[in-house]
Amino acid sequence: MQKLLLAALAAFASLTACAQTSSSTAAHMTASAAQASPAATKAPGIWIDVRTPEEYGQGHLKDAANIPLQEFAERIQSAVPDKNAAVHLYCRSGRRSGQAEQIMRELGYKNVTNQGGYEDLKTQELS
Repeated sequence: MQKLLLAALAAFASLTACAQTSSSTAAHMTASAAQASPAATKAPGIWIDVRTPEEYGQGHLKDAANIPLQEFAERIQSAVPDKNAAVHLYCRSGRRSGQAEQIMRELGYKNVTNQGGYEDLKTQELS
């Protein structure tokens, strides 16, 4: 009888441990899956569209400011006074935003990223 009781307790303890491991593993797998395929999101910081106002008017990323490349050097320091702020630039193809990035670096900005073209960003559902 005592052996039977001990065997039952051992089986119960084993099942309880397996259940805890399974739920822990399931939670870990769910968290890993969420990390493996996150929804596309815009990087935090200031987003600037350096295309013309006409191009900007045809579509732009939400909350992006429009500072056309032709006016960029004159306007960027008042638009982004913090030279350590994260700034993300884009245009139609990445060429003008690359030029704007160079201007910002020459002015002493440290955290500037050329994000490329609007259409590519739009397909990543960042708009």
